Amino acid sequence: MFALFGLGGMLKRERDKASKRLAKKSKRRGTAGQARLTLALKALTGKLSSKPNRTPPGDLEYRRRRDVKALELKQTHPHWTRDQLIEEAERMLFALDPPRG
Repeated sequence: MFALFGLGGMLKRERDKASKRLAKKSKRRGTAGQARLTLALKALTGKLSSKPNRTPPGDLEYRRRRDVKALELKQTHPHWTRDQLIEEAERMLFALDPPRG
């Protein structure tokens, strides 16, 4: 039908463009799928975090001591973020009282 009106060439060009767009889209999906797979595998093996695998005690006394230490650090280092303060407080508490196990 397109050939009758002299539009056969235009139809072929549009098909080629659509085919290239589809190939490009599927290529992007492949990398996203690979990233999802990598993340899932890391979750299964327990290697999500780059931080050392520390398991601080879950009791309230430990968290209270950590928070007090973080507040003391906040007074001396007001520009530090919350995560930096907690990480340093935990490091200091572990240096004073290393985990048993």
